[in-house]
Amino acid sequence: MARRTTTSTDGAPLQRPAGARGRGLGAARACAPPPISNPLGVLGDILLQRFEEITRRVVGEELDRRLGSLRPEPAGTPPYLNAAKAAEIAGVTAATVREWVRQGKLAGHRAGRGLRVTPDDLSRFLASGEGSVTGPDASDIESRKRAALARLK
Repeated sequence: MARRTTTSTDGAPLQRPAGARGRGLGAARACAPPPISNPLGVLGDILLQRFEEITRRVVGEELDRRLGSLRPEPAGTPPYLNAAKAAEIAGVTAATVREWVRQGKLAGHRAGRGLRVTPDDLSRFLASGEGSVTGPDASDIESRKRAALARLK
């Protein structure tokens, strides 16, 4: 089999670059270009690192600004109290809290089968005096109600 020679347009044979293997010029074209050195050296690396830090901070701040309302509320005051917790704060039983909600005296919200009360609604209800209890230990319950209001504040 005869060997083919690749020639230029003027008929002169083309030289294969050093290190190029294979047939024809395709192998020479496939060689990777030499790596480009960083003309700024260490200073360029420092500038690039600083640019990345600033970009992360600015993007983070923008995300916080735009998506901040989607974050959960802080762990300070829970948005809702279950009947047992509301009863503990008010100094009564959970059945009493459920009764107040059933009678419409206290605003309640259903979460499945569970009853939930907001701390603000409970505090307004207790401050209004509608949650007063009559009976032999009413004075004790009233003092616990005042203590409960103090804990909510």
